[in-house]
Amino acid sequence: MGRIHLGRLTLLGFIGSVIAFMVLSAVIFLPRTVSRLNSRPYYSAYATQARETLISSATWELADGVRLEARVEQTEANGKVASTRLTVKNLATNQFILKKENYGFILWMYADDLTGDQVPELVVTSSSGVRGNTLEIFEVGETQTRMLFREFYRVDATFVRLSSANVADILLTTGESGAGPFYTTRFVWRGGQYQRVGVISLDRFRGLIENHFSAKLPRQYP
Repeated sequence: MGRIHLGRLTLLGFIGSVIAFMVLSAVIFLPRTVSRLNSRPYYSAYATQARETLISSATWELADGVRLEARVEQTEANGKVASTRLTVKNLATNQFILKKENYGFILWMYADDLTGDQVPELVVTSSSGVRGNTLEIFEVGETQTRMLFREFYRVDATFVRLSSANVADILLTTGESGAGPFYTTRFVWRGGQYQRVGVISLDRFRGLIENHFSAKLPRQYP
């Protein structure tokens, strides 16, 4: 009987240890779980708290020394990206020059002098997913902005400087559908705007480049 009694005690002790471990685990880990949940924004059908995240920013100076700042910010609601906003602010006056809501996914944003006037333009490339991308160029002044260029493309958009005036041309490659055929269009800065001056099929354009750069260089060429 003593052995049986001892076995019962051992079994009861084991069960008690398991219960104690479970209770202790709940005491230790439950507050941490609740803390993590409470640290997230609380959302309801009546009051939604949104969280804004800075994605990208760029700062540059105009010719007269006025500093401008462009920012891309995402607003998250209910754990998902609700909107993407582009803003440009005059840091001297603390006034917004541009506000654009509901952007797609921003791929690139930077300031560069494309027109050769020593005043940077704002370049923004955004994606709408599988459909393709959009290239936008803004002329930004102290108090206002002007859209210089806005085109949708499926394959690529790049700047090339072919003149000594440091003016950038745009080579934009797209197609009527995602399956092609694809073609490249050249835009040049002329008369205060980017104008379309020519188009070539992508296959032919690629062939011309490959044929040219596959040729042997002159001996005096480094």
